[in-house]
Amino acid sequence: MMVVMGFTIMFASMRRNGGPFFFDQNEFMVSNTLQLLMFAGLGFAALTARRHTGWHRRLMICAMAILTGPGLGRLLPMPLLMPHAWRIMIVVTMIFPLVGAIADWRRSGKVHPAWLWGPGRAGIGRSHRL
Repeated sequence: MMVVMGFTIMFASMRRNGGPFFFDQNEFMVSNTLQLLMFAGLGFAALTARRHTGWHRRLMICAMAILTGPGLGRLLPMPLLMPHAWRIMIVVTMIFPLVGAIADWRRSGKVHPAWLWGPGRAGIGRSHRL
């Protein structure tokens, strides 16, 4: 339902006013489409890994981080960040997995592979055995 509503709202925004003025329309359409698909992929991967609680929790946090973009975009002064607003927003959303990786490293001395797989490899099509 989240993916369907995400696409619906994105297309309505593009039809109504061309998307946010501080994002290029191509960036808005292509990146939002890929982010929604990556959210769905990470969410599905997390649900299939429910027995592996370490993977499940971390992949769900990575999927949640993808959805924080619009909310964080309303908190940041996006018009002042033009023309790099979209790239800055991507970096800001990756703070959540980074904080999780740092917490793992401080707690156990190593970073769980889900922190690397979630934000990085899922977006470029590589796979990792759970």
